[in-house]
Amino acid sequence: MRSVRGPGGGYRLARRAEETPVADIVRAVDEPLQATRCPSRDGAAARGCMASGERCVTHYLWAALGGEIARFLAGVSLADIVSGRFADGAQRVEQAA
Repeated sequence: MRSVRGPGGGYRLARRAEETPVADIVRAVDEPLQATRCPSRDGAAARGCMASGERCVTHYLWAALGGEIARFLAGVSLADIVSGRFADGAQRVEQAA
């Protein structure tokens, strides 16, 4: 993706929609693909989410979920979304998995 400044600005695709994973789009607009609340630095948890800095008992559960979300979105292209592949919700998502 390339950013464009000024009126009518925003983001433009640098590749074809079929070659653009949704995960790349999410990362390009600085949205995290993590499910933990721990502060992170370069993708690695700098410290835990507890007041003491420890990781909570479910940290690795949520970290694993974040990994699954990232893998799923890496397998879905912008063209999949535009074509309506996920238009009827859960049925299509289950088929994709």
